[in-house]
Amino acid sequence: MQLADMCQVDYHILSTIQKDMRQLGEIPGYFDGILSLWQSFGYFDEETNKTILQQIQQKLRPQGRLIIDIYHRGFFETPHGTRTFTQCGEKITSSQTMNGNRLTVRIVYGDNQSVDVFDLQLYTPNEFCRIMRECGFRCMVSCADFSRHFTWNSPFVRQTNGPKRLEPQYSCHAKGIH
Repeated sequence: MQLADMCQVDYHILSTIQKDMRQLGEIPGYFDGILSLWQSFGYFDEETNKTILQQIQQKLRPQGRLIIDIYHRGFFETPHGTRTFTQCGEKITSSQTMNGNRLTVRIVYGDNQSVDVFDLQLYTPNEFCRIMRECGFRCMVSCADFSRHFTWNSPFVRQTNGPKRLEPQYSCHAKGIH
């Protein structure tokens, strides 16, 4: 079953578009929300990554929302070595290496049957929020450490300027400003 077929549930129809994220500006129309989950952002050079954020901001309707889930660079600055685990009966070995603000992830499936290598830019919370502001966003909610239960008073959510304005820490749910 295709994703487009699965998205027609209970008379709610979701549109799916498969396109290079560097070409978001070419997609017709505007959106109430855009999701970028599981570190699907940051795979290009700094300027291209910023251009992608600008295109996202331009595609959001007024009051539109961007929900973006990104890795915290500080976590990966400490070497984590190699991790080996089994999934669906297949041995998988994963290693990560930092070089400046770039993370390279190497994943080996089975006994070197196939290898995936990913290279992406990581940000500190302050860097990412600065770039988001430069692209026309305002952070509404930001949180980290999803291993614990979330509340507005959680220690991993820092508040600034009142009870509901939050200082960015990890992944940013940002609001487009037009």
